[in-house]
Amino acid sequence: MLVKVLKSDFNMINLEKHFKNIESKINSLPERLNFKIGEVSSILGAPNHVLRYWEKEFPTLKPDKFINNQRIYFKKDIKILLLIKALLYEEKFSIEGLRKHLNSYYQQLKNYNSKDSVRIEQKLKGLLNSLSKMRETLSQASM
Repeated sequence: MLVKVLKSDFNMINLEKHFKNIESKINSLPERLNFKIGEVSSILGAPNHVLRYWEKEFPTLKPDKFINNQRIYFKKDIKILLLIKALLYEEKFSIEGLRKHLNSYYQQLKNYNSKDSVRIEQKLKGLLNSLSKMRETLSQASM
């Protein structure tokens, strides 16, 4: 799994740490289809105008808009915003530097998620098989 990336000044950053934090925040969100800009602002701890600025600076980020031009964000948009915030504020990327690499980092984040999902799904299938076997054993023992 590719989780370390060279920044332009040859300092290593650990993307996995950021990916885990992003997943944790996304998993703690309410089960809804979309979020308004004020809600996303609260989730990120960043003002609305910063989100609108990032939308202009990063083509990857394209929230949908209602008829009244109000932005709506889906969880994928929030993931991108969390990644942008982490890399700008914690890793000290420049806007221009992050703009060049954001698509690559976001693809890695999506791949990271799918690998974790596959692992969890495999564990759940194993647990279900074990439970089925235990159930069979118990039903045979009670006869």
